[in-house]
Amino acid sequence: MKQKLLNVLIITAITAMAFAVSSCTDDSPTYNETQWEIINISVPSGDWDWDNTNGFYSATYNLLEMSEFIFTDGAALGYYYFNNKSKTALPYVKSYFDGTKYYTETYSCDFQIGNPSTVTFYLEMSDLQSYDVPPSASFQVVLIW
Repeated sequence: MKQKLLNVLIITAITAMAFAVSSCTDDSPTYNETQWEIINISVPSGDWDWDNTNGFYSATYNLLEMSEFIFTDGAALGYYYFNNKSKTALPYVKSYFDGTKYYTETYSCDFQIGNPSTVTFYLEMSDLQSYDVPPSASFQVVLIW
């Protein structure tokens, strides 16, 4: 019995040492403080550009706050605002019935680093149709680094 107990203790000690010696190291830079910036962007109805070939709307805005460091090592998040007290992360997908057919509307965005950096918002319907007048929309971009 003493031999079994001794073997269990030895195996446990060897296993613990193996975990301690082979533990992961993090070579990524450490930051003392997280920073963020919030940019609110309203897209009026007239700012949407219709892409007739691919069937979606887009609206591009300069995003001077986006640096290469934030783009590479930080985070850029987009939100769709319903109103002053409600928002959701992009992409935002909502299905509708217009009385004759069902379709899904999707808001999304992408970020491009450059001089200046930009954010492009997209509005696409599942049936690839356009609006007579596209809706105005409010977005929020959150940059974290």
